[in-house]
Amino acid sequence: ECGAMGHRALPVRKKIPHGPPPFPVSGPVIQFVTINAAERGGDPFLAVADRILESARFYHERGRWFLHLFLVMPDHLHMLATFPANGCMAVCGAWKRYVARMFGVSFQTNLFDCRIRDSLDYADKWAYIRDNPVRKGIVADVDDWPWWIAFNPRTGSPSGRARSPSAPHYGAMGH
Repeated sequence: ECGAMGHRALPVRKKIPHGPPPFPVSGPVIQFVTINAAERGGDPFLAVADRILESARFYHERGRWFLHLFLVMPDHLHMLATFPANGCMAVCGAWKRYVARMFGVSFQTNLFDCRIRDSLDYADKWAYIRDNPVRKGIVADVDDWPWWIAFNPRTGSPSGRARSPSAPHYGAMGH
């Protein structure tokens, strides 16, 4: 149909539901999470990247989340993490408040998260996260980016500079 000016009306984008799944979730879930700085562009996180990583490690060591992979970019961060059932928003919210208060960074109000469905999805998200600094043109090789940590999903210990993931362990919150 045409509007008053004779132009075709643009299609209305279907709103995709984003929230807890409509089915019961029992046990921990692995999620891919992106958290953005309040102002995109620039590099507000790099001045405190080591502290951000240390606070993420602290949450891991205290069992608030199980980090599979956590990477700090200049104005956003990505993680693959296991959260208690329906706990992603609450845990990430508490962590963001702590980091904002302690290190003076500002975050966007919300975050993007999606559940990891299977091993292929896990490997795809791992590669996406690790390749992010290369895709953004910041470094030439993934190993040139220093601000990331990973933990072995079977043992919970730091997994070093792994280029690819171990198979996910969906019960990792028990560590």
